[in-house]
Amino acid sequence: GREIAAHYGPLAVPLSVIPNGVDLEAFAPASGREPGRRPTLLFVGAYERKGLDVAIRALARLRHDAQLRAVGEGARGRFARLAAQLGVGDRVRLEPPKDDIAAVFREADVFVFPTRYEPFGMVIAEAMASGLPVVTSAAAGAADLITDGVSGRIVTDAEDAAGFAAALDNLLETPETRHAMGRAARDAVREISWDRIAARTLEVYRMAAAGGAERAP
Repeated sequence: GREIAAHYGPLAVPLSVIPNGVDLEAFAPASGREPGRRPTLLFVGAYERKGLDVAIRALARLRHDAQLRAVGEGARGRFARLAAQLGVGDRVRLEPPKDDIAAVFREADVFVFPTRYEPFGMVIAEAMASGLPVVTSAAAGAADLITDGVSGRIVTDAEDAAGFAAALDNLLETPETRHAMGRAARDAVREISWDRIAARTLEVYRMAAAGGAERAP
């Protein structure tokens, strides 16, 4: 909605923006995670555009122990070298896209997504539906789903590795905060279940049809 207004100016008719929906049954919180293991930060998406380099730099700045699992496409050699140069090569896993991405979300503790540009970002909604706190940049359209500090964390500048590290450290320091934020994230995306998105879409069509009938001679 903001981009349309910025590019085209005021519109002659009201604008309805309906986000993508999320399958709350397919993407659901894990029943339990193995105690005592190293927390897993998850990144999903195209390595370059979605900011994997920033996620790796943030990992290297953390005060708390964690590993970063990156699932997606990109120049793996380049990012493996960056991780090694920063001393976290043994804590970064670079993996190709997965068929069952819902299972990948269930194995993580926090979703980190320093995207440089994102009209929406389905992976954010899917992570939230999976009960994960999300740390993302303000450039993500789906950041609108997050109440900062309640259902996730929003870092203004996508290049701010220190800002991402601080937000992640806060979640890693207090598991209770992490779990409460994950529950709030799940609750926040109930409004965009596919049933509700379908109902909102039908309502827009109904209003458009009614408006057209009113203008007909």
